[in-house]
Amino acid sequence: MRTKKTAAMNSLSGLSEDLLLLPALLKRKLIHIDQLEECRNLSHSQLSILALLYRHRTLSVSEISRRLNLAKPNITPVVDRLCLSGLVTREHDLQDRRVVNVTLSPEGSAFLERIYSAFGTALREQTKTISSADLLALCKSIDRLRQILEKL
Repeated sequence: MRTKKTAAMNSLSGLSEDLLLLPALLKRKLIHIDQLEECRNLSHSQLSILALLYRHRTLSVSEISRRLNLAKPNITPVVDRLCLSGLVTREHDLQDRRVVNVTLSPEGSAFLERIYSAFGTALREQTKTISSADLLALCKSIDRLRQILEKL
């Protein structure tokens, strides 16, 4: 068991370089979200909050802050802009009035479905040259990476 832990710790040495290169590589190769007309007026934080709410439907501001690793005071103005655009709603929790819950509105759901559809089309085009096995491995690896990072 100790050998596995030592091997894992040794592999961390290359991890920092990979993690620094990964965002640019993903953006250059796969994530061309800025090319989607509807996304041009939204910040990365706004898109992240919408994606998180699409998955969970309703989250407190504190939970959004924790999951995105952003300070609560930074979340509030982003949520304000999303509320003004009609993509989310905000309401006090019925059990604890100090808690503010943010919910994806029907307009927000429809917006994200359009974004995901366009993004999926672009991804299919981007990945058409890789094998089915590599594509499946990429999907599984990214999902596993997300799961591990959420544990940190």
